Amino acid sequence: MKRNLFLKFLQRIFWAFQIALVITVLITIVSPVKAAPLAQEPAPTPSAEETLAAPAQPSDVIPPMETENPEPTPVPTEPPLEPIIIPTDIPVEPPSAGLTNTSPNISTSSDGTVSINYVKPITLYARNTYEPYILPSTLRLGAPKVAPIIITYRSAGQVNALGDTCIAFPTLAKNAFMYAASQWRSRLTSAVTISIEACWANLPSGVLGHSATMGYSANFPGAPRTNTWYPRPLADKLRGTNINPGQFDISIAYANGFSSQFYYASSGSPGTKYDFIEIVMHEITHGLGFAGSMRYSSSKGSWGYSDGIHLYPTIYDRFTIDSLNRYLINTSIYPNPSIALGTKLRSNAIYFYGPYARAANSGLRVALYAPGTWAPGSSYAHLAESFNTTTSKMMTYSIPRGEAVHDPGPVTKGILRDEGWGIVY
Repeated sequence: MKRNLFLKFLQRIFWAFQIALVITVLITIVSPVKAAPLAQEPAPTPSAEETLAAPAQPSDVIPPMETENPEPTPVPTEPPLEPIIIPTDIPVEPPSAGLTNTSPNISTSSDGTVSINYVKPITLYARNTYEPYILPSTLRLGAPKVAPIIITYRSAGQVNALGDTCIAFPTLAKNAFMYAASQWRSRLTSAVTISIEACWANLPSGVLGHSATMGYSANFPGAPRTNTWYPRPLADKLRGTNINPGQFDISIAYANGFSSQFYYASSGSPGTKYDFIEIVMHEITHGLGFAGSMRYSSSKGSWGYSDGIHLYPTIYDRFTIDSLNRYLINTSIYPNPSIALGTKLRSNAIYFYGPYARAANSGLRVALYAPGTWAPGSSYAHLAESFNTTTSKMMTYSIPRGEAVHDPGPVTKGILRDEGWGIVY
């Protein structure tokens, strides 16, 4: 009897233990287990050698990224827009260096618009190499004509604004000129007619053509930036009216000495000739605003055109920077004029830093032509030679035989858009 009672007692203990074990397992599964936080490693303290190897960056220098053509972060601080008083020792390029009309006519209208007649020719050279390459126009058929253009061909004996004595303009060249102008007419949006003066002349050896905007306007109603010179065609577009009626907007001359070496057709291959349509489009681009005011004389660089009291930069100048992403018109870094600026203009390291131009250049700033020897009419006003391997090659300083590029290229269109032309098709 006692034995049976003892066995029943053991059985109750056994089942109680089993029940307790099951309850413990269930609680473990249902309840989350909180892990102890991991101890964080303290940040390593740099050694004295490491500290010396990484000095603090000056406030006006933006450290480059790992790319060969670095992107600054954040965007560099832009110089103030206040007018700059003219220094007394601003060097003036002699006419032989490509600068004419050094005492420009200045006019001021009742709405505050200031205009100058100032002509600085930009030159396109022949590259005596055969580099066959054809890039047809990317314009779609039936593209709207959104920027009216009028061409006036100077007669034999007339002298154009660039100082060239013109001769009869060949018919074949006129047809090609009109085709090239129509390419730009369909790429720009403007309600104001662009008036072009065209001349056929005897130009210096090796020069295919040269061109210039016929003047600049500043502080007009609708100007995106104050105290900034806009080339005449762009100023008219932004103002919505012709600021200088009865005057040409762009002057262009082409070399009679290359008459038999020009290819005038709008299709096919130029063979071993120079494509005239590409040359015309190149020169029109300069007239639209692909040029700035930088000058070089007696080892000094300078910039700006005067309204009679102050110096203003051009809109192109407002986007140019050095290799450390500092603006070339920042006078705290590059006094105007100065040897420092003159050295930088011959450094092979100046860039156009506009958002649309950079977007078209894989996000990188756009290298400009800045050879070790200043080239009047070429330096600063063209893309760097590295663009000769890209679809933006039209705007380098020279064109080879066999090349026929009838599209300005994405970088050039980006530069014009940054300046204020809006969408360039």
